[in-house]
Amino acid sequence: MAQLELIVGGTLDGEGIALGGALADVTPLGDGGTEAHDVPVPFGTGAPARVKVAPGQYVVQARFPDGSVQTRAVKVSAGDVPRVTFDAINSPHEWLQYQSYSGVVPAGKRTREPAMETAPPATSSLGAQDLRPISSEPGDAPITAGGPEEAVAPVPLEMTGTVRIGEEMGVPALDDIGRVPGIGDKLESALRARGINNILQVAGLTDRDLDWLAQSAKALRPTLGRYDIAGAARVLLDSLLPDLLPLVLEGAGSVAPSVQTETVMLPAQMAERVRSAAGAAQSVEAVDALAQLDAAPQPAPLPDAEMWWFERVDDAPIWPALDALLRDRPTPDTPADALAGRLEGTPPDVIGFGSGVDRYDDGPISALVLSPHTPHPLTQRPDSTPRAYGVLHDGLAAWLCPLPLPWRRVSSGGLADLLVTFDRATPSASFVDLMPRDPDVAALLAYLRAGDSRATTALLRTAQDRLYSKVSNPFAAAAGALVLVNALRWSTQRSEDTAALFSGAHWDDWVGNLQAWNPWLPDGAVLHAWLALLEAPGVPDTARDDLLAACQGGLPVYAGVFRLLVDGLRLLRGRAEAADRTDPEVTDALALLDRAALRIDTRQVFTTIRLTDHRRWPEAT
Repeated sequence: MAQLELIVGGTLDGEGIALGGALADVTPLGDGGTEAHDVPVPFGTGAPARVKVAPGQYVVQARFPDGSVQTRAVKVSAGDVPRVTFDAINSPHEWLQYQSYSGVVPAGKRTREPAMETAPPATSSLGAQDLRPISSEPGDAPITAGGPEEAVAPVPLEMTGTVRIGEEMGVPALDDIGRVPGIGDKLESALRARGINNILQVAGLTDRDLDWLAQSAKALRPTLGRYDIAGAARVLLDSLLPDLLPLVLEGAGSVAPSVQTETVMLPAQMAERVRSAAGAAQSVEAVDALAQLDAAPQPAPLPDAEMWWFERVDDAPIWPALDALLRDRPTPDTPADALAGRLEGTPPDVIGFGSGVDRYDDGPISALVLSPHTPHPLTQRPDSTPRAYGVLHDGLAAWLCPLPLPWRRVSSGGLADLLVTFDRATPSASFVDLMPRDPDVAALLAYLRAGDSRATTALLRTAQDRLYSKVSNPFAAAAGALVLVNALRWSTQRSEDTAALFSGAHWDDWVGNLQAWNPWLPDGAVLHAWLALLEAPGVPDTARDDLLAACQGGLPVYAGVFRLLVDGLRLLRGRAEAADRTDPEVTDALALLDRAALRIDTRQVFTTIRLTDHRRWPEAT
């Protein structure tokens, strides 16, 4: 056996992620190799992840919470320990690194890679025009037939349908797309049904093609989200190309006008070989799809974003106050302080410029950094009671959020910053996001936001000792318990990894302690109730009591726990109705929660309830 080392280069906001900032799949290119899935890959300069594999060639793909996938090829020899390094976060600003990592804001150009060099305008394998900007690998120069003064219109390389690389040439047939790591029988059938019949076509699939395929074959969404089949095909093609290229070019030179041809998409790293083999008559050139931006209408200036916060000594009255507020349907121009005042808290306090809180702006994106090192009452609170709530208004709509403060770092116990992000890039669908600056739970929270249950379960298995032996941060502990309950609820058959996670762990006692030690946190009561619902037949009285007690504790901190609260109460009501009886307490609780449940932002990890509709904003001036 040999070993592979896996690591993500760079750091997250200057710190490493020891517990795994990305999840990797290791797939052999030939027979006899070793597969490994959902391997947590750390960030930074610390110890890399190690995977035992048999000698051979492998494709290693790392997926990140923002949805991007990076692909690497590696050859492992007996006794060797090669290291595979993935790219770090490509954030537009240092203050947006956490947001870029989790997918809250775009992370620049780090998407499925590497980019393809091809001739524009090109027709993709799915028949849709692909006008993406095309970039080269680092160090590659754009390939053209001459300088800017004598630019030659790019001509696509072509091959006839009769050009076939046979086994007699010592190269596997190009139409064996099942050799591409990530393509199983179902995905292969879906690709062939859509005209994707060879490895070259798979290598040429664009992000838009893959998104279209995921929409048209919804059962394959998890596979397409997990594997970068285009990147894996390019890695495979790279090993075949030295033998393929002369035959492809020979076929291109003998194409008759009456013969139907096909555009050949080649990897960017092969561009120099293509240029030297094809000669100056054929060229590959990048498309600048942004050239017309100067002439485009400029967006209208956005109104200022603001945040107000208040405390509640008694959380129970917030539900009827919130329900009454939502019934009145306040307009988007209702001031945030007026909305906060309606929720019956102590007089609200504004957070913004001049209040001891750092604020950053970049066009439609703004961020507040609630740091314990700034002299603001919200960041200097000694503990979590009374609970703090925020009303966030980005000028287009307003939201209510329970604030997870103070947030103590899992590793050190020191206080962490809370990042509050306003994203108004799409005015009709603007949103706000909360994120603690804690590298120990950054990956778990980011994958929770992405809805990647396999990733969160794998990370929970790695982090359980560090997360659950801590009592100083009940918010982080509740995030882990939420992953556990979701895994129990939705896995019809536990995988070996999930079974290993649950074996020997005293989850009932641990979640019970989370509830008992933090009675002010409704998340603990809801999660404890769901463990009882999932593990015991019928409806245990303790589950009903826990769910009703949670309603007295105010809004759950996590959006996933809010949904569990509503689903649990609906389950209780349904079972009561099936037994021809009523449960007035459950019915009344649901009546107060239902309206807020329809307003919750399902894109967020932390509970975010939209208080107003979105204001219509001019697209441009």
